Order: sequence, then C-alpha cells, then structure tokens
Amino acid sequence: MNRMTIAVAGVLMTCVGTSDIQAESYTVCSSGCDYTTIQGAISAASDGDTIQIQAGTYCENNLRIEGKSLTIEGVGTVDGCPAVTIDGEAEHRVFLIQGSSATDTCLDNLYICNGHTITDSKGSEWNGGGIWVGDCSPTISNCTIVECVAYAHGGGIYAVNSSATFTSCVIECCMSETDVGGGVYIDSCDLTFTDCTFDSNISGEMSSDDEGAYWSPLNGGGVYMYGSKNSSSGTFTDCVFHENLAFNGAAFYMTSASPTLTNCSFSGSSCWNQDEWLTGTSTPENGMVYLTSTWPNGGSSPVFTDCSFSYGACNYAVYVVSGSPTHSGCTFGDNWGGLNVHGDSDWDPFKGTTDPAIITLEDCTVCGTGDHVRGIIVHRGENHIHDCGDSNVPGDINGDGCVNGEDLSMLLGAWTTCP
Repeated sequence: MNRMTIAVAGVLMTCVGTSDIQAESYTVCSSGCDYTTIQGAISAASDGDTIQIQAGTYCENNLRIEGKSLTIEGVGTVDGCPAVTIDGEAEHRVFLIQGSSATDTCLDNLYICNGHTITDSKGSEWNGGGIWVGDCSPTISNCTIVECVAYAHGGGIYAVNSSATFTSCVIECCMSETDVGGGVYIDSCDLTFTDCTFDSNISGEMSSDDEGAYWSPLNGGGVYMYGSKNSSSGTFTDCVFHENLAFNGAAFYMTSASPTLTNCSFSGSSCWNQDEWLTGTSTPENGMVYLTSTWPNGGSSPVFTDCSFSYGACNYAVYVVSGSPTHSGCTFGDNWGGLNVHGDSDWDPFKGTTDPAIITLEDCTVCGTGDHVRGIIVHRGENHIHDCGDSNVPGDINGDGCVNGEDLSMLLGAWTTCP
C-alpha cells in the first residue's frame, strides 16, 4: 500500500477534501495488488482511505461502508467509461452506505450490475438493489447502475434521510419487484442529480395465477420521491428520463415532494394498468410525471425550468392530484392524445390529499391534439397552447405547429455568410 497526504487537494477530481489527515491508498486487482477483492480492501481501510480498483469484473455483493468514509474509484477506459464492473450475481445488493460516519464516502467510475435484494428477509434488506444510502451524504460520480432489482423499493438506488450527490450517472433497466420506485426510490431526502440518465426502468409486481406468472405495473418507473417524515426536495439538472414504465408516474412519481428540475427531458415513458397489460389493450393511464401528497404532509410543488415532455404513452404528460407545480420555459408535445397537463379538479381533503391542484405555466409551449390543459391553470408570461399543425407559432419554421429540433436543423441548414 502507498501512503499519501490529503491536504486541500482531494484524492479525486470529483471527491475533493480539505483535511490534513494521513490516509492510506489501497489497490485491488486479480494479481499483484494489495487486495484481490473489494471487500478485503474495505475491511482493511480506515476512515479517509482510498481504494483504487484496476480494470476487470469483480463478482461481489453486500459491500458495506459503515462507520467510516472511503473513496472507492475504478479506472476508466480511454473514452472515460468505467472499466471496472462489480457484478452482484443476483445474490444481494451491491453497495450499502450508511450512517453519518460514512457521509464523505465517494464512489467513482464503477459499472454496477446484477444487484438483487434478499426476498426472504425484512426491512432494509428489501430495498436498493444497486446502492442503498441512508443517513449520510456520499458523492457518486460516473457510475452506471444497470439490471439491478429490489424486492421492494429502488431497484437501482434507495436513499433515505440523505443529501447525496449524483453526477454523470446512468440508472438503466432496473426494477422494483413488489413495490414502487423501479430506478430510484427517495424518502425524505435532499438529493442532487446532475447530468444523470434514468432509462428503461420498471416499477411493478410479479404475480401468478392458474395461467402462470405475470407482471402488474405499480408507480414510479424512473424515480419515486416520497416525503414520509417531511417533504423530499433536491435538484435535477440536465437529466434524461427515457422509456420508463409504470402505472402512474412512469418517469417520475412525487408524493409530498418538491424538487427543482432544470433542463431535463421526459420522453417515451409509458403508463399501464394491470388489466390492460394482461389483455394487450392500449389505453394508457394517468401521468408520465405524477404529483400527489401523503397525509398530513403537503402536496407536491416542484419547479420545472426549461424542461421538455414528449412522446409519453400516458394519458397526460403531467398529472397533478395535489400540489402546485410551476413550469417555466417548458415544452409539451406529441404526448398521448395531446393531453399534456392535467390538474385534478376533484380535490377532496377527506380522501387524503392536502392541497388542491394548481398548475402554473409561464412562457411555455404546449402542442398536441385534443385537450391540452385541464384544471386550475395560472398563466404567466406568453404561453403558446395550440394543436400540432397550427403554423401560426413563433419559431415554427416547418409549419408543423411545434417548435423543436427540426426547426433548428432547418435554420442551421439555411445559415450562410452574409454578402
């Protein structure tokens, strides 16, 4: 092992520290390093130490970081992708990071796959197939979490009472088997996601009858954010939610949650109920983004800025049962039936909702066919709400009624040097 001093500069570009403590650096590889397993290095490491993993596949799971903060970094390929794969072999979750002593932990440049929580146990062992984060605020960067499964919540990531930071991460093809939050489940947290992708995650329940096993969609395919003790918050910046699947909130389900989302893209996610899934009928349910509340906490009031909502196979791009979301500079288009924004007018506090649905649109473009918006809508600035095909729209160069990348391509294609 190698001794190094951490002073002002951090051990990683993404994990910067300011302590003057002496720390050890351990290496992991199949041969010629300090350790041949990641668990061996974790067990030997002390608070503030660094574990550097060489390229390869490591079949390990239930890697627990408790009572200390560690930096665990994998080497990358020449194009910056992780060259280290940690395969949980569908036997247990891959990482658990827990407790205030682990709050400065960093994971960087790892490909995490095939985590699976234990179904014959209870409590925390049900949740977080890829990474479980509780009561601490680690930094997780440049990580891909793929094909991880939770028996209950959070196939890819489960976070509770945390202020973790995720940067340039991918959560893909993860699943919650019997409950909500296919990709990520968030409970009473203030998380930060920057440049992250949530793709092809599924929330559902595996059941069976005389005809065999089948899947029943539940809520929150991409992300399920829940405020059980207090309202969950956080920020999502430059994130992509793509082709996630659930009953309600295929891309994002919020209950007593009020995050801030900036320059995020919601596209291609689908909402289905159990009967329609089994029979193959094609009537989708509720919202690609779904907002409600948990009694006695308030409704969900996220702020969306410069976000886009398109090609959702749900009844609505955004469906609000309880809360007051604000959309500023957002675009809605090509969603199922043109039903882009819906505020539930049947609000009843005795049914468990605590706030009526009031939606604010400011300088937004809403394009589709049929009913574009429903419910209590507050209009600010200059909103453009119209059918696709209505060419009387500023910036609509090709006349399809929508202002999008096709118009920009036509503009750039015609760009020439002035004489």
